[in-house]
Amino acid sequence: MRAVWKARRRKPLSLKYGSADIADRILSGRMWEGMTAEMLRDSWGDPTHVRRQLHKTRTTEIWRYVRTGRTRLGNRIIIENGVVVGFEHP
Repeated sequence: MRAVWKARRRKPLSLKYGSADIADRILSGRMWEGMTAEMLRDSWGDPTHVRRQLHKTRTTEIWRYVRTGRTRLGNRIIIENGVVVGFEHP
């Protein structure tokens, strides 16, 4: 069933991002520095928590995924001006 779902999503993602390779990386759940926030959302879904910091020349967002405890979150993704620049996996 998952293979059918992936096949249905692959073509629209390939057209959206202009590359079958990027579509495959998104569908496999991979994350990399340089991917856009939109690609990350297409790959991992909406984050559990977002913290935004506004600076003079850039906007930094920290997206958190996966609740690890009542008040703890894991998978910290750092996004500057809409592009992933770093991440931490607990």
